[in-house]
Amino acid sequence: MWEIFWKRGWNTAKITFTLRGLIDRDLAEGLEDLKHGRTHGPYGTAEEAVAALESRVQRRTNDW
Repeated sequence: MWEIFWKRGWNTAKITFTLRGLIDRDLAEGLEDLKHGRTHGPYGTAEEAVAALESRVQRRTNDW
């Protein structure tokens, strides 16, 4: 089933066609992650968030 989404802006209009099943699947995956606690944050400051991201990148590069 195709869904049509309208996006109106100043002097523009855009129609986007997307498969509703793709959206539903992605939402289901995200909800499953939440259910199993696979989330990040919350962070008290931007510096804490950046430090967490950098540590994840560092761990990934060490795994290779």
